[in-house]
Amino acid sequence: MKLFGISARAQAAEQTAQARVDSIVSAARRHAAPRAERRQLRVAPAPETDRTSAPLDLRIEQELQFARRLIEGLGDTLSDDPILVHRHGTALQTIDVLMQTLGHLANVVGASDREGAVERIGMHELKARLRRSDGPTGPAVLNRTDANPFSRH
Repeated sequence: MKLFGISARAQAAEQTAQARVDSIVSAARRHAAPRAERRQLRVAPAPETDRTSAPLDLRIEQELQFARRLIEGLGDTLSDDPILVHRHGTALQTIDVLMQTLGHLANVVGASDREGAVERIGMHELKARLRRSDGPTGPAVLNRTDANPFSRH
């Protein structure tokens, strides 16, 4: 007997395959690490011995780290939707780059040796922008790159 052009045997095989997939997904979810443990941050906190004593700098660092955590949560929530990931993968990667950038900037602001903190940054483009010699009022041209795909320049 055929239902919607599919034989009963094909329907049974499809149901069996779907049941197998469902059991695999269920087992994976049972054994998955909690969300907080799944994601490893790429931004290492600055060593405690390298902390600044300026209260305003420490508060700015805390606010930058808070913004980074908010963005991380947003990225985690959005990346849980496979359709959204498929359609907006590049934008989600940009959220990740933004999160890393905020973490690095927080470490620099909170460090007593800011030049040393800049040297410890693993993001080469960010490190180059922070070390550029055109002065604080010079143009900060951000080129469209893999790390910055939405730049207008």
